[in-house]
Amino acid sequence: MSDEAVGWGVIGASGWAARTFAPAVAAAPGARLVALASRDAERAAAVARRLGARRGHRGADALAADREVEAVWVASPPALHREHALAALAAGKHVLVEKPLAATVADAQAIVDAARRAGRHLAVGYPMRQHPRLAALAADWHGGAFGRPVALAGRFFHAFRELPADWKRRRASSGGWALHDVGIHLVDLARWFLGEPRRGAGLLASPRFGLESDDLAHLTLAFEGGVVATLEASTGAGGPPPRFEIYGTDGWAVADGFLLGAAGRLLRGRRGEEPRAEEVAADDLYRRQVSAFSRLVRGGDAALAGGDDGLAGLAITQRLAPGGHLVSFDLGAEAR
Repeated sequence: MSDEAVGWGVIGASGWAARTFAPAVAAAPGARLVALASRDAERAAAVARRLGARRGHRGADALAADREVEAVWVASPPALHREHALAALAAGKHVLVEKPLAATVADAQAIVDAARRAGRHLAVGYPMRQHPRLAALAADWHGGAFGRPVALAGRFFHAFRELPADWKRRRASSGGWALHDVGIHLVDLARWFLGEPRRGAGLLASPRFGLESDDLAHLTLAFEGGVVATLEASTGAGGPPPRFEIYGTDGWAVADGFLLGAAGRLLRGRRGEEPRAEEVAADDLYRRQVSAFSRLVRGGDAALAGGDDGLAGLAITQRLAPGGHLVSFDLGAEAR
């Protein structure tokens, strides 16, 4: 495997792309930030200068044509992911698409198909999979340390103080706000630990902002053997740090506060024993994600969520319709 740093480009020069994603590329071992792209070329150039990148581009096509760029992080609104990912793949780039993979299942499928045809790596931005403690917990879970799976729960409440960007307010451009800003992280965790669900029920509502899109999402998923996952996400109400719980016949665990890299605590219990607590230090999971994808580009191994994971997550979330009414759906045929 080559030790040469992978040249990265980021599509997006505002919001999380400018504050979190591009800085993570600039700081990640094995990566170097070459360029950013935005509809506003001056903004892209300004962020590039601030982070030590070589240049800013006007638009995704210009970044895709940049010969120094080997990997592209698509951090534009979900409705643009298909256009931007396909442009990068057609230019021979490897692509990391920020979650959700797209705003619709059809667009997500097109991205997965294009990556397969191009023979390029495709990953989806689920940084929780890069957390060492969560990865160790998943290994223990799948190794039988908790006995047979019984239940899983996740809650992620992150209150916005004011209305979000216009594209997040509309279902067509976001695919769902609370659902995809924070809730889809929990959907990916449920799939990581339990596999593919067979049935689901849930609702999307907007009790805080009254939007066409949602600021509250509730989802219950049923898996093989009667195992149930209960997931709740909100961008309208605040709460404690995100929490993830797993329960088996022989033990349980609660990941409290550290899912996205903040400091937190891991509680574990086993039948007949006193629960034990482990303090978990803060960690930059976005930087880890960039380094992992860079290793993949250079021929190494990396445990990343792939395009099929992004597609499977959308197959679940897109069954829910806004409006605050309960929806029940069968996923058995799709999961298989």
